[in-house]
Amino acid sequence: MDLILFRKIWKTHEFFLIIALLIDLSKNYIILPFNMMNLNLRLNELLNEFNPAESLLGEINKNQIYTKLPIGNPAKNIDFYFTMDNTIYGILSGYCQESSNSSYNPYLSQNLKIKSGYFISVGSIYNAAIAEDNCTIYNNLNLTRKKEIEFEFLLGNYSSSIYSNQDNNNKYCGRLGLYKSMVRTYSYAKNFINFLNKEKIVNSYSWGIFFFDKENSFNIEDNIQKQYNGFYIAGITSKDYLDIFKTTNIINIHTIDNNINLKIFFFENENKSNEIACSDNSLAYFLLDFNYIISGKEYYDNIQRIFFNKYIENKLCEEKTSYKTYEGRTVMIVCNLEFKKYLNLFPTLYLHSRELSFTFNLDYNDLFLESNDKIYFLIVYKEMIKPVWKLGKIFMRKYPFIFDQDKKTISFVYLNKFLEQKDKTDKNYNILKSFKEFCLYSLLFIGILIGLFIGRRIWNKHRKLKANELEDNFDYTSHNKNTKIIE
Repeated sequence: MDLILFRKIWKTHEFFLIIALLIDLSKNYIILPFNMMNLNLRLNELLNEFNPAESLLGEINKNQIYTKLPIGNPAKNIDFYFTMDNTIYGILSGYCQESSNSSYNPYLSQNLKIKSGYFISVGSIYNAAIAEDNCTIYNNLNLTRKKEIEFEFLLGNYSSSIYSNQDNNNKYCGRLGLYKSMVRTYSYAKNFINFLNKEKIVNSYSWGIFFFDKENSFNIEDNIQKQYNGFYIAGITSKDYLDIFKTTNIINIHTIDNNINLKIFFFENENKSNEIACSDNSLAYFLLDFNYIISGKEYYDNIQRIFFNKYIENKLCEEKTSYKTYEGRTVMIVCNLEFKKYLNLFPTLYLHSRELSFTFNLDYNDLFLESNDKIYFLIVYKEMIKPVWKLGKIFMRKYPFIFDQDKKTISFVYLNKFLEQKDKTDKNYNILKSFKEFCLYSLLFIGILIGLFIGRRIWNKHRKLKANELEDNFDYTSHNKNTKIIE
């Protein structure tokens, strides 16, 4: 090959490599790959406690999602647990779950900086200080590029019956608070996305928790999907949609908090001719910490009456109840293993959002947990002053959302796999709507016919009466004209 031609080709190739590299470097999001804890739950031991429902739900919630990050010098791994129930993020002793292999000890790191006194106490965190250490995170989808950051965090101790374990009290694990507090708090009481944006690690306040799926809906390599359950991605902008999701169909709604309004309903039978509406404008919050869903009273009462009552009467299922002062009653349904053959009869739960123009659905595959010889229904009812739904992990792992606390938006990621689901759901919904409209118009038409019939009967009767009156008047007048008065 001619040397000049080779140089031209190489320069062209080099030019495109530089452009590709610049495009890749322009991506400003960061990636934290996560996994589920997948602990062996000891639910049977809690069934006969004084407050069994709360104990069971606490045990079920131990299966949290976490990311493992290298931190400190020398670098050691630490488990960080994601939470949407708290604002504050930090590294805490006594916070590790029993399966944790965290090896980071902040006081053995050569780069640790303590930036305040140990005077901070908030919630279950006590004797905490503001600290800083170096940490490494990923900033591309293939996890081939890393970025070292100066990580400022709250360093302290944690006390909770859920997390505390005698063997792990001396271990340090992290909490990544994702919740944006609506009240003004101290400077240290900020969430993780605030820190990332303040330090210009990302240039937006948007983030999402994305679980991988069998449809391969994300632009993630197969070997990564086999290694992890999903990605936490922070700093997402509109230019990143196609790069991450294989689609740019993202629907935004404005919200004050992490909530949406939903119509909640299900069908009593399979032919979908009898919709059971539970509420038309339910307020629903996202809560990643829950491995279940908290429902409104209408849904729980309906699903118990229509579906579960017969199994409760036959001793296949039972209600487990807890009561707490100032919190009220918590109720969940637990069934025997024999109930398993009836699971496919459970009516699908539909949650329709007018703003998103989409109907979400959860079926028996999503809503039941089998553990040992029991089956647990993962929709529970809690007495609350303000009736709301709380959508836990079982909802969020099926449907991906992006949260932006600066723009105050929630964005639904309309993955390609939802097109078929939407067509099918819309078809069923339209059939039901058409059926209802047909019944309404039929009743209206029948009502009009009955009205016309009755009106015609009344009109004919009135005309006949009028005719008789006229005839009587005619005869009377005629008779008078033909009668002579004899004086």
